[in-house]
Amino acid sequence: MKYWRGYHPFYNFFFNEIKKTDKELFNKEKLLMQHCTATVPLIHCRKKTCGILSVLSAARQKDQLKKIHGMVQQWTNPYFTSEFYNAYKNEQYIFPNPATTLNQALYNSVNTGMTQLLRYGDRNSMAHSREVRLPFLYHEFVEFLFTLPPTFKIHDGWTKYIQRVSFEKVLPQAITWRKDKIGYEPPQKQWMQKEEIKTAIRNIRQRLVDEKILHPDILKKEIQAEAANTGTNKSWNHLMVAHLFNTI
Repeated sequence: MKYWRGYHPFYNFFFNEIKKTDKELFNKEKLLMQHCTATVPLIHCRKKTCGILSVLSAARQKDQLKKIHGMVQQWTNPYFTSEFYNAYKNEQYIFPNPATTLNQALYNSVNTGMTQLLRYGDRNSMAHSREVRLPFLYHEFVEFLFTLPPTFKIHDGWTKYIQRVSFEKVLPQAITWRKDKIGYEPPQKQWMQKEEIKTAIRNIRQRLVDEKILHPDILKKEIQAEAANTGTNKSWNHLMVAHLFNTI
């Protein structure tokens, strides 16, 4: 659950908060963090001159860098038609409550993304006639966790520290002290190897070109079977858009 502080982007809020209140703790945690994560968020630093502060600086600029990258990509290798891109290039999501502390960031996350995830879970359970319970979402428990200081959630570089310690005698060490963080990923790569899926992607690509959304060059690109959250070819994204046009 998000209020345990399990996702790497929340490091940014944690370090910004403790840097203002406890410089000694800040220096300690920034060193330990690099040993408690599978990869340093956003940048994997190997040189001595590239430390956690560089990572945090990059985290703060992440959205801006993504926007610039998208602009350059559109200029050099167009993905959208110029008409569609110019019409929507300035659209952006404004976070309703900017956060300055870890708990504020977690609160915002729970009150935005969590509601969407709950809807997915409800639909999935009802589709298969199952009743789902979320014990960690008991409201008094959630309220209690929000009263805890940030060091209960990140400690000695470890995310979800209080949860790890609570379950270390119940779960195997490989699970309790696992460093990477992934969601419940579907067998997307396996699905995309099926010919009927590839056909659906080809059809929706043509439809999106006809609708003057995607640049015609997209029709020349190979359909690649990629795992969830690792794809750069956007083939899976096209398949999802197909549902909006009822082409599947």
